[in-house]
Amino acid sequence: MMYTKTLQLAQHIQEYLLDLESNTNHILQFNSEMDVTGLLKTMDVKIEDYTEKFFERLVCYIKNVIGVLSVKVFVFINLRSYLTDNQMEELIQEITYQEVHALFIENQERTCLKGGIHYIIDKDGCEIY
Repeated sequence: MMYTKTLQLAQHIQEYLLDLESNTNHILQFNSEMDVTGLLKTMDVKIEDYTEKFFERLVCYIKNVIGVLSVKVFVFINLRSYLTDNQMEELIQEITYQEVHALFIENQERTCLKGGIHYIIDKDGCEIY
């Protein structure tokens, strides 16, 4: 249903641009393929967030980004500074359930959580397993 509406929207935008061109002294160049992501950014579209808790907002964000943008990899920096070990394990389970991948980069050594693989890279770039 939304695919058809997206095609109709693209057609209306093209008609608008052609009308704009005919009503000015300018020849316009535009891409006939509409970038829906760019349109959503232009309109500053956001999903309303009803929850106050950081962990719940994060999980909701991940689900929405996967659903809307088909993202397959997430990179988090120092996330364990903000979440408990239980929340991290829940997050790893959710990411696994959603069939995406995540890279958690931390600035300090922490215990490896269930479902994770632990690598330590020292200041010389050497990997310690």
